[in-house]
Amino acid sequence: MNKKLGLLVMMVYLLAFAGCTAKTVPIDLKVTNDRDGKIYSAFAKILSDLDIKIGGDNVRYVLNVNVTVSAVDIPGNTNKFARINVDANLTDTKVNSVLLPFNFSIREGHINSELAEERCFTSAIKKINDDYKELLSDYLSKNPF
Repeated sequence: MNKKLGLLVMMVYLLAFAGCTAKTVPIDLKVTNDRDGKIYSAFAKILSDLDIKIGGDNVRYVLNVNVTVSAVDIPGNTNKFARINVDANLTDTKVNSVLLPFNFSIREGHINSELAEERCFTSAIKKINDDYKELLSDYLSKNPF
């Protein structure tokens, strides 16, 4: 067993033994390049639905989310397209390790680039709502902290 994995396993057992749960251990939520707090709100709702407190002082676990949106050129097509990339990593800052990655990319089109980007955000929020809650819940059921 490598050192990092061994440390993570030991940490999980110690926290479980101490009676810590996701409900008592806060997670800081940081989202970069969001638009009007839409992506932040989607992840915050999921954390709230799972009874996880967001933020606090000296928070060990951080959900770092980076959003990038870029134009996509499709030759011969009069519509405008955009791509959104969402990289969300639940990180343990004490051991500087990503515990649960969640990454995806979506392309959307519309008659202008602004509306294509808006569709990207709408689709990203749907993907977060459809997939992340189950992913995080499953992870926490196997790896309480």
